[in-house]
Amino acid sequence: FPKNLTYDLRLGLSRAQVVFEHPILFGIFSAMLLAPTIVYVRIAARSTLEKSFLILPILLCVFFSLSSGAYVSALIQFSVLVWGYLLRGYRKRWIALVSLVVTSMVAVDMASSRSFPEVLASYTSFSKHNAYMRIHQFNFGLESVANNPMFGLGFREWVRPNWLPRSVDNFWLVVAMKYGAPAFFLIAMSLIAVIITASSARPKSELAAKLRTAHIASLVATAVAIATVHLWSATYMMFMFVLGGIIWVASPITAVDKNESDP
Repeated sequence: FPKNLTYDLRLGLSRAQVVFEHPILFGIFSAMLLAPTIVYVRIAARSTLEKSFLILPILLCVFFSLSSGAYVSALIQFSVLVWGYLLRGYRKRWIALVSLVVTSMVAVDMASSRSFPEVLASYTSFSKHNAYMRIHQFNFGLESVANNPMFGLGFREWVRPNWLPRSVDNFWLVVAMKYGAPAFFLIAMSLIAVIITASSARPKSELAAKLRTAHIASLVATAVAIATVHLWSATYMMFMFVLGGIIWVASPITAVDKNESDP
């Protein structure tokens, strides 16, 4: 079991840690289950009370982690599911969503004096101090990657001011810093390849098709959230499990019936 650690109160509450090494890990782990659970419950549950009873525990786990990364993940998943439901009659709705997100990122980057990662850090932190630290972690971390581009730092310490903590709240940046830019690109391209493969699949089961959408939403939301927090231990393994496991939707096993619906 993890050590009993004391964290600063957030929203006047203590952060839930449970069996995980940090509340962040507990929150991200819980958030990963949200979209698949919502989709499955909407199909399997028979009443509104039953649906609420099955979804509410996950929402409570996400909330009591008091982690901005978990909140970002949950918000993205809700947004994707709502978008898919409202535009379910439009076949190119996902292309439209990606285009909208990319356009928004470019617009924010051009309109702001800060880069998009800095804007993201400032709006996904519980305090200005955390946002300030994440921005400096990002800047000094990128400098470390630029100085050690191929093989990274390995077990060496990264160069930073003495007032900047040793930890880095960005999974993708940590990978590039420790193992080099090629490691980051390999994981990132694997993520993109899995999403494209799963999106291109045409499962014949309506349940499989809807779960495909939910798992992609969970995967994308987690990938964005861990740009603001680090990921390790069991939650890291869970992320990799979901990353590889979603390929099931491209298997002929998903052809359960003759319903060719595309959620």
